[in-house]
Amino acid sequence: MFGNNAVVGEGSYVDLDCDDLPIVLLEATWGRESQDVAAPTRDMCPNSDVLAVLQQECEGETHCRTWTTVASLGEPCEGIEKYLSYSYECGDEDIVKDVESETQTEVVCAYSRADLECDFPLVISIVSASFGRSDDSTCTEGVTVDDTCDADAALVFEDVCNDREQCELYVHPSRFTLDSTCASIGYATVEFQCV
Repeated sequence: MFGNNAVVGEGSYVDLDCDDLPIVLLEATWGRESQDVAAPTRDMCPNSDVLAVLQQECEGETHCRTWTTVASLGEPCEGIEKYLSYSYECGDEDIVKDVESETQTEVVCAYSRADLECDFPLVISIVSASFGRSDDSTCTEGVTVDDTCDADAALVFEDVCNDREQCELYVHPSRFTLDSTCASIGYATVEFQCV
């Protein structure tokens, strides 16, 4: 982790950046307790704590831009030009906001398109994938279901999707199995995580 401290005058924007790590806000005050900071003036104004405001806007994001205005931070002293004083650090990878580490499952009928997607900066990691049939209720349109089958499809999905933010794969049975019976009744089931 490394720390960042800054002072930004009223009417400017705050730009917090941690590359691929999450922003962790430490403190933030809004007002004027020094005459010599950000457009020097003789007027003074007690600081108000706006940490919660900035946390709601930026905490856990990897990059955040917000404005120093009365509309966003409040009005501690009308008529006096204020400044925002803040400090933050960049946290650990495993606390990035909204990390979607839970396994997601997509079921895609044969001759349809699988569309997997993760929110930036996360990428797809295939957990497992199969082509076949395990029930008589999924993807049954135009299919006579009287059998079950299973073929490993992980390598196909890994080649196309791993380490990408988004991927599309046309589910053609011949990509996954040489068994003509399975090809005629199967569908793809893929489990993936955003990491």
